[in-house]
Amino acid sequence: MDLSLIENLRVLWPVILGLLIFLLQFCVSRSTELDIDFRLPFLKSLGFKMRGVRVIFVRILLAVATIICFIIPAFRDYSKLFPENFKMVVFYDDEGIKEALSEFTEDELNALRVKTDWDAEKAEYFSFLNKETKKFDILFLFDVDNNIVHGEGRTHFKVTRVKNSWQEYQIDKSTKGTLEHMYEAPGEKQRKLISEFQLLESDANRIKPTLADLYLKYTIILTPRFKQKVNISPMQEVYHHYLIAATKIRFFPIIRIGKTIYLLCRDGSKEVIPIGYAIYSPE
Repeated sequence: MDLSLIENLRVLWPVILGLLIFLLQFCVSRSTELDIDFRLPFLKSLGFKMRGVRVIFVRILLAVATIICFIIPAFRDYSKLFPENFKMVVFYDDEGIKEALSEFTEDELNALRVKTDWDAEKAEYFSFLNKETKKFDILFLFDVDNNIVHGEGRTHFKVTRVKNSWQEYQIDKSTKGTLEHMYEAPGEKQRKLISEFQLLESDANRIKPTLADLYLKYTIILTPRFKQKVNISPMQEVYHHYLIAATKIRFFPIIRIGKTIYLLCRDGSKEVIPIGYAIYSPE
């Protein structure tokens, strides 16, 4: 999701202004120099002469202004720049997952512990879900191989800056959402299955970007964990796993909230399996 031009300018104006001010220094030529000859009215012998004061003064001011502009991104509150409520569309096709994973570098995927040969285990996961829906007499089929299942929903995702911190943020506990899965096969009646997801407490809810993230990589990767459940009845819910929602946010040259990859965390395994991806749009 790319933010609007106005929203991009709200974030990038210090860098743009800093670059313009820096370039202005090369426009200050010797023709702008000013010779100062100061003498006291009654004591002509007392005073001073200075040559080229103006060009030096202007260049010093421009250099200071440039430094200030480039320092601003290190101290601003980024939590106020993004919306809190999103619409989301979720897909489960392999090709779309591979494309979404391509937004991450190899080092980033290794840090997330994404299994390289995940296709077969993803298929096993959805086969397990289909057995579960059948066990509870739910008329729904996760037929993800034929791309006839997708999800639509809304999420409230709030990030706040930790008080008295430099650059540290906290994903709010109220972060949650609902997702309506739809099965739409040709010639068949549409089937729906509604699930809910709620943020789990974990260290991943603390976001601590470094100077390298802000000035060199221009990115932050969010990895909150969510409990996902399906309500069979008011008294019964199905909950078998939790998911990591990995999202890459880029700050330069444009602000972009990338697709969210859903990574399945399995008991006893250090690796995670990509099972789907979400595309967001602000409400």
